[in-house]
Amino acid sequence: MNDVKGIILSTASRLFCTQGYHGTGLNQIIKESGSPKGSLYHYFPNGKEQLAAEAIAGVTTDSTTYFKQLFHQEDDLVSAFERMFSKQAECFNESKNFSFGAWPIGLLSLEVSGESERIREACDSYYDVIQCLWAEQLQSYGHTENESRQIALSMIAMIEGAIILCCAQQNAQPLLAIQPALVKLIKRDRASHPKGELL
Repeated sequence: MNDVKGIILSTASRLFCTQGYHGTGLNQIIKESGSPKGSLYHYFPNGKEQLAAEAIAGVTTDSTTYFKQLFHQEDDLVSAFERMFSKQAECFNESKNFSFGAWPIGLLSLEVSGESERIREACDSYYDVIQCLWAEQLQSYGHTENESRQIALSMIAMIEGAIILCCAQQNAQPLLAIQPALVKLIKRDRASHPKGELL
């Protein structure tokens, strides 16, 4: 990716996360990225909507890389998710925001999916990729392919709900509170499938 385009995208991603889509203007993105106005419209001729959609696509790629590395580094799927929760809780408690590469997609989707089909599709694609990635790992716990997809979807829904509560309460306790339930989902029926190593 061109460095200028990458800087614009990373700046926009950060601002969308901390200020929301409607609270972020193109002039602010231009100013904080240090990019000429012409560059933004050169790379994103359709303006803020295109910029947001491409930022979400970038988050999808970054999140995929993050989870693959996480699953590779941890010997156990439960440990991998516990590490992720601990990191995100720490991040939120420090900044009162989730980093854009972590979990802001649901909040952005709630804000603008009814207005922009392009952004809605980008959000939907993100969730589909994450669901497939998690489902693949859940199969290592003995779950069927269909069951793994359902569990992954349930996990995503629980996490997104917790994130909304974290933002409302301005602390990470809701995210930490759902960990036991998520662990039970992952381990369900493991007694008959004791082998739990990652793929």
